[in-house]
Amino acid sequence: MLNRFLRQGLTTFCLLLSLTLTSTVWAEDKQVMSEAHLKKLREDINELQGYLKKAQDDHKDLVASLRKSDEEVAKVAQQVEKLKSALKEERDRLKKLQAEQRTLNQNKTSQQSTLKNIILASYKMGQ
Repeated sequence: MLNRFLRQGLTTFCLLLSLTLTSTVWAEDKQVMSEAHLKKLREDINELQGYLKKAQDDHKDLVASLRKSDEEVAKVAQQVEKLKSALKEERDRLKKLQAEQRTLNQNKTSQQSTLKNIILASYKMGQ
């Protein structure tokens, strides 16, 4: 977008320069440019140089802003990757804990069954 403004400014400058030179060349008796024409041409050039300077300054500001935004995006992307890694680790840990829980439940059920058999055997022996 900024390049478009720079091109437009340069195009305008060239057009004004061309028109001024053309009108001067075709002036009556092909005389050298009058002081008024020179003054007008200088004013036009100064105005366009000011416009070009402002456009360049705006471009620098936009580039700096874009660079800062890119850095922030990179930082956020790093944070996202860290969070993904942490999430994967927690999911793996959860799977291990669930497997451990299943094993403990199986052991508990087995021990309850064994205890039940012992109690039944003790009861039967006591009679």
